[in-house]
Amino acid sequence: MKVNKDGVTRLVFIFNNFVVKMPKARYGWGNFLKGLLANMQENTTWKWNSGVYEKGKSLSLVSG
Repeated sequence: MKVNKDGVTRLVFIFNNFVVKMPKARYGWGNFLKGLLANMQENTTWKWNSGVYEKGKSLSLVSG
């Protein structure tokens, strides 16, 4: 496992098969919220690009 601490808004844990991105509060509440928003936007973008919406799967999988 590798840990990337370079970002201002998110802490990234890199495993062999997946990545976990956590918002960080070190630089204040505003940057924590920006990290959270970035996670939500990235989730939606990934679902659109992976074809989840086009295949007619449930929209309840979408956060936000």
